[in-house]
Amino acid sequence: MLSRAAFIASAVVALACAFVACSDDGTTNAIRGPGSSGGTDAGSSGAPSDGGSGGQEDASSPATDGGGDAGAADECAGRAVCDSFEGAALLPIWKASTAQGGAVAISTERAYRGTHAVKVSTGATTYQRAMFETTGTPLFPLAKDELFGRMMVWLEQPAKDGVHWTMVDAFGPVAGQNNVNAHVRYGGQHQGKLMANYDTSGASTDCWQHSQTVMPVGKWVCFAFRFARATNELQLWMDGTEVTDIHVKGTGQGCIGNDLGGQWLAPTMTKATLGWESYQQDVGHTMYIDDVVLDDTAVGCPPPP
Repeated sequence: MLSRAAFIASAVVALACAFVACSDDGTTNAIRGPGSSGGTDAGSSGAPSDGGSGGQEDASSPATDGGGDAGAADECAGRAVCDSFEGAALLPIWKASTAQGGAVAISTERAYRGTHAVKVSTGATTYQRAMFETTGTPLFPLAKDELFGRMMVWLEQPAKDGVHWTMVDAFGPVAGQNNVNAHVRYGGQHQGKLMANYDTSGASTDCWQHSQTVMPVGKWVCFAFRFARATNELQLWMDGTEVTDIHVKGTGQGCIGNDLGGQWLAPTMTKATLGWESYQQDVGHTMYIDDVVLDDTAVGCPPPP
């Protein structure tokens, strides 16, 4: 197993892994190149499905979440970013992005697997931001202009009713629109329920699609998502089942600003951000994130701990 200290000592090997297959166990922090081979992940062919056995396992691929020798060992193979945060600090691929006293740190207080996870925490303020992001290689530019990801999330307490919050954000310029950049996001707003959001700079938009599904608290939840530029599409799965009422393709339920005619024009993604961000007065929040995978092919839930 590759430790944080070993990661630094083996930088040459890590760089090589961007181009050839590398294998590791499921508790290792690892970086994988999209061109790698040598293993498959649940749901690695096409978009995760919400049918059959929970929706994120491709029947033609070896299962990676059912134990046995496949299990966690195959989970990082061929993935652009695969991190279980087993160490004292974030790997160099991540950059903390905080405001208003928000904090991002590796913690041993709670973990899905292993002993470490990312702890994001905020104070009770009008704007909260405790997130970590990745730009450039090994994830961007996306070979298929389509971002898939998954993370295990434990949220300590819900947001106050009416507070808009974000947990997953992809950002970049919008093709064909002069100096317009867009965020495509998943989070929530009303009565603790999930929401998709589209927001831009360089044009006035702030669009939404609300779900009836409530964000779970006090438990580990698997979130898997897909942002596709070609189809202007957003999808979210929770514990292997698609949250279908926030599957957005082209337009949502409404917008505050309407400079783009209500269209959700997906960006050419250059940055992916995970954590907690909220935009109105709220209580403080603590959230733990573990077992993150980001790639340009579909990503399923991890093996059980």
